Order: sequence, then structure tokens, then C-alpha cells
Amino acid sequence: MRLIPALTVMMLLVASAASAQGWQPPSDSQRCPSKWGKGDQRGSGNHMKPETVLRAARLITTGEVFELGRVLQEGMPMPAGRRFEIMTKRTRNDPGTNRAARTRS
Repeated sequence: MRLIPALTVMMLLVASAASAQGWQPPSDSQRCPSKWGKGDQRGSGNHMKPETVLRAARLITTGEVFELGRVLQEGMPMPAGRRFEIMTKRTRNDPGTNRAARTRS
């Protein structure tokens, strides 16, 4: 009796593995095409024209500034069991290349 559910699960796994092997990523021309052309680097930034900036500036009434970033610090609220920890990784090991060159007189 237990054999039938086990066989069913095994057949589903084999079928899903076989279909996953047939998937291919879309070509570059189909992946995120830009309406501004192939070499576009700005994306939606192309919408920002001087008229758009002036129109947006007219919406400012109070001069209030909103911080959109979040300052990471040890005292910020964290969920229970979590701790704040920043670990930086050195990406290059060029000792002495960041020092000012000394010339002898």
C-alpha cells in the first residue's frame, strides 16, 4: 500500500527534473529590451528632461527633507535573536600602493 504513493512521488520528481533540463534562458534581444535602443544605459532616466525637473520642483512647498536611506548602527531596532554586525572584505591586497610616493632630495 505504501508503494503506490512512493512511486507517484518518484515519478513526479523524475518528470520535474526532465522538464527543468529543457529550459533555456531567453536570448539577449528578448531579455529586458529597452525602448530607447540596444545601447541605452539610462533606462527610465531618459524620462528626466528639463521640463520634468521644473514641474517636479514646483511641487515643493515646505522644503522638508526625507531620508531615503537607513543608517546602520548598533543601537537600531532588531528582531529578537538578531544582532547588528558589519564585516568588510578586503578586495585587493596591494600593500603600500595607497601611500603617497616619497621622493628623495
